[in-house]
Amino acid sequence: MDRDVYYNKSGCYDPTAGEAISNTSKNMRVFYTTRKWRRCRNGFMANRYFVCERCGGVATIAHHKKPITAENISNPDITLNWDNLEAVCYGCHSAIHGGGGAVFAGVTFDEDGNLKYSPPHRD
Repeated sequence: MDRDVYYNKSGCYDPTAGEAISNTSKNMRVFYTTRKWRRCRNGFMANRYFVCERCGGVATIAHHKKPITAENISNPDITLNWDNLEAVCYGCHSAIHGGGGAVFAGVTFDEDGNLKYSPPHRD
């Protein structure tokens, strides 16, 4: 069983979260490592000159305005559509997601906007 099975989308302990979050997290990890996403992200960010659309700082993350879910992860109109992306810096991206970084527990972004994984902390 994955370490993040009992954590909800906010990273909070939730024993009812079960496998759905785990499977979604796996799909997210797969999506963000695909060649299609990397090409889309790199082209989009270059088109925006790596300028944060919110504060004007250095953008490192291509943020999905409409969040990716288990239901829409296979829909390129959501996942790969530039109209659904926003170039943002790490600080603005954290603010968008309530200071938590990414949507799923254990998934964050490095300063270059690449996906990185770290198991959620448990006390």
